[in-house]
Amino acid sequence: MEDIISAENPPDNQEITPESHKPKHKGGRPSMYTKKLANEICEQLSKGRSLNKILKQDGMPSSTTVMKWLWRESKYKEEFVKQYTRARQEQAEHWADETIDIADEKEGDYYTNEKGKKLVDHENINRSRLRVDTRKWFASKLLPKKYGDKMTLAGDAGAPLVVKLQKFKLEEGEVVGSIDEKGKDKDKE
Repeated sequence: MEDIISAENPPDNQEITPESHKPKHKGGRPSMYTKKLANEICEQLSKGRSLNKILKQDGMPSSTTVMKWLWRESKYKEEFVKQYTRARQEQAEHWADETIDIADEKEGDYYTNEKGKKLVDHENINRSRLRVDTRKWFASKLLPKKYGDKMTLAGDAGAPLVVKLQKFKLEEGEVVGSIDEKGKDKDKE
């Protein structure tokens, strides 16, 4: 049986010092910003991968590290923020485009039961709906001008919206005049 070498049982030719029995780490996640790492993260984002999935890969930094790259002042912050923002915009485009593929996909919408009867798979259809809705929601948040809900204030032909400006007497709170759409006092004309 071999002897186990440890701090308590060193080999005969090795002296134990505080430095010699520290565990040697193979290394953790990278925390230093590199263009190569930033490019890889942003390229995968632009192809529709989530940041969480990207950062779970070997050799990727933690989400905390990436957030520090985005928010802490540093020599690379401006460059990375621009690159990251662009990647997120491309990601939104990818997800918006993906909604069409998901909606058009019919595979899995039906199944055949043990009696040979073709049935609708509502779970698959609902999951597809959720996938589409989630992508639409994220696209609307990342590119609100393009994919966000539009809100228009408008009247109809019979009752258009009109902006009416009035002057008030501050002491009594009564209307003392009106201002037309050009900003002129109607009462003085």
